[in-house]
This record gives sequence, C-alpha cells and structure tokens, in this order.
Amino acid sequence: MQLSANGGTNYSWTGPNGFLSTEQNPFILNAAPLQGGQYTCTITGTGGCDDTKSTIVVINSLSEPVATSPQSFCITENASLNNIIINGQNIKWYDSLTIGLQIPETTVLKNGGNYYASQTIADCESNRILINTRLLAVADCDLIIDDDTSLAYPKYFTPNGDGFNDTWKIKFSDLETTLSIKIFDRYGKFLKELTHNNSWDGMLNGHELPATDYWFIVTRVNGNEYKGHFSLKR
Repeated sequence: MQLSANGGTNYSWTGPNGFLSTEQNPFILNAAPLQGGQYTCTITGTGGCDDTKSTIVVINSLSEPVATSPQSFCITENASLNNIIINGQNIKWYDSLTIGLQIPETTVLKNGGNYYASQTIADCESNRILINTRLLAVADCDLIIDDDTSLAYPKYFTPNGDGFNDTWKIKFSDLETTLSIKIFDRYGKFLKELTHNNSWDGMLNGHELPATDYWFIVTRVNGNEYKGHFSLKR
C-alpha cells in the first residue's frame, strides 16, 4: 500500500498502529486489514499555506497466488514467465517484491532469476510472492509424460544426503494434491504410494533400496493413468 501527498517540502504522516513517516509517499509493505483506518499528513514548507490532511484507508484481505519455488526448466525450452506453473487469477509479474516494474509474461527466464507474482480479483491486487527459476543442462532435464497434462518427473535422483536431489516426486505435485503415485521395482513389486505432495527417499521399511531403475503409475482424480520409470543413483 502506498500513501501519497504533494504541495510542500516536508511531510509528517501518522496512522493506525503507531505508523509514522516523514516520506512524501510512504509505502507500507504487505499491508493487512488491521492497518486500515485514518492516515493524517501534515504538510509544511508551502510558503505560508501549511496544511494537515486526512484520509481513510480500507484494506481488503486478498490471498496471494500459489506456486512452488524454485521451479526448474530445461535450458533448451527457452522458457518464459508464461511457463511458470502458478495458481491464481489475473497474474501480474514484477522485478521486485515491492514497488519495482511490472514485466511482461514473455520475459525469458534466467538461471537463478527471481520473479514476483501477484493476483488481482475485483480490482484488488494481492501481495507478491517470490518464485526462483533454475535452468537445467540437457542431461538433467525433466521428462514430460504427456504434453497435454504437463505431468513431469526427474529422470533420476541421488539420495546420498547432500541436500540436493535427495528425493523423487512428480514435479509440481503440490499444486495437484489429488494425484496418487505408486512406485514399483523392476519385477512389479509395490514399494510406496505417494499422496498429498509426498516424496520418496529410496527407503523401504527403514532400509536403503539398491541403485537401479524403478517404475511408477500416476492416477489422476478423473481416473486417467500415466506410467513411467526413473533411476535411483547412489
């Protein structure tokens, strides 16, 4: 939320919850409904016409859009903001968390790039969320199971405790929590079912499973099934 005044050289703002500012146009980060109320600005340095003005601010609560971060893309995709998976309405993109510039959806993603998204409902814009992007080398790119569903998964994972790529999961499954994901060994033995954005650490009953290929079946809430396989590397 940003307050605005003009016509002087010195500004003194007061407001709810002990708000004080000497900026001409102060910005209140992540404004919440409790910060609504009367804001008063005393303007001086106007050549003898000093004045005090007040305004009533009403802050409507609006949830932020939902997205995972970081999100990874194959370097050959030439992905843009349009390719980021995000749930929300009338998404706007910015180059910073506050103020900053709005950027177009066609902006090409950078490795390690930080992008900020808000949603707008009934002319009310939410606070912004941060989404970090990573561009993967071709050898590390995710495989797409079905182009129409954008269901993707890592080709392999390495549960060696280094904090990187230690678990396996369907990409962005936290945005589709109704997925059922069943994992099997090469002989068809059922090992693990993942639901509600769970991931697999390569363990079974407290024991490490061998480095080899594993298969999975993903079932969506509409009954559609998708099959694939991946590798566990140690």
